[in-house]
Amino acid sequence: MRSKRVTDVTEQMEHDVTSEDQKEDMGPGKYSGPFIPTGSTMFNLACSDSPFGGFIPGTIVHAVGDSSTGKTFQAYTMFAEINRVKEFDDYLLIYDDVERATDSINVPVLFGKSVAKRIQAPDYNKDGMPVYSDTIQDFYSNVWKLCEEGVPFVYVLDSLDSLTSDQELDRVEEMVSAHDKGKEAKGSFKAEKPKTLSEFLRVMKARLKETKSLLMIISQTRDNLEPMSYSKKTYTGGKALKFYCYHEYWLMHLGAEKSGDKTIGNKTRIRISKNRVTGKKREIDFSIFDSYGLDDIGSMVDWLVKENIWKKDGKHVIDAQLKGVQLQFRRGALIDKIEDDNLEDDLREFVGDEWKRIEDSLKLDRKRKYK
Repeated sequence: MRSKRVTDVTEQMEHDVTSEDQKEDMGPGKYSGPFIPTGSTMFNLACSDSPFGGFIPGTIVHAVGDSSTGKTFQAYTMFAEINRVKEFDDYLLIYDDVERATDSINVPVLFGKSVAKRIQAPDYNKDGMPVYSDTIQDFYSNVWKLCEEGVPFVYVLDSLDSLTSDQELDRVEEMVSAHDKGKEAKGSFKAEKPKTLSEFLRVMKARLKETKSLLMIISQTRDNLEPMSYSKKTYTGGKALKFYCYHEYWLMHLGAEKSGDKTIGNKTRIRISKNRVTGKKREIDFSIFDSYGLDDIGSMVDWLVKENIWKKDGKHVIDAQLKGVQLQFRRGALIDKIEDDNLEDDLREFVGDEWKRIEDSLKLDRKRKYK
């Protein structure tokens, strides 16, 4: 079914966003509330220097990655972590499955039954079946209507690349009609999506701030064919996404997690290319297992070893202390010990303190130029 055009909605959006205080950005250092968790402690730290959350409510984040890098898993893990934070109990969790590709993910098993019940589609038909966006105009309208309700939300669009536009559909219809009549179709396939997206993001950023909502847009990478570019990868949607987002990050595939000769997951690296919270561009690694999900504890243990905070002798982690307890185990047994003794929060705080110590050591110890 064709989507209804939202010209009237667009005009209303432009009319409502008028005051300068609505247009003002939060800016680094101006936010003091709880961060929205990203789904990974190390990713939280890379985004905000806080181990408990990385994204600021009221902003836009952009996730870019190749296929099978864990973009969808990271988004669902974000939902699961949000579900554990009482400050976000009143938030709607919206997953716009444009690609219709999440049927293979067992959400209740991997992320919990309460999360599965809480995640909603942008809309539902009269039979109660989920309705996802088909066009950029559908997406535009869905987010706008949520903002109009005044209820805070976290909205994940997966993915921008799969959206078409009303104009593209019109041209396809014209082309098919002309072909059936033995005529040549007029016009060409133009790129309205970047223009519409730019308008949408420009207007929507103020509404997201008003409701303290988060909009996550997922994009697929494509090869950059510009010979003078230093980047090997790029994405669709134009420059608006880069300009308006608070965080932009790229997910890269590092290899497979294996048990013997069988693949059981993937190793992923996240590289932050834009960070309007701290200004820092950091990289973090984690693994995603098919039967478990994102391995947060494993990524923290590996980071502590990589930074030489916890020593490693062969396959054993040594000099690992947590809450004054000396831990000397093989990596897998150490992770089991942390889980069995419910030391996850203690590990998260310890990693946060060590991250801060390292980041503080990178600051220049010089007299301030201005007072």
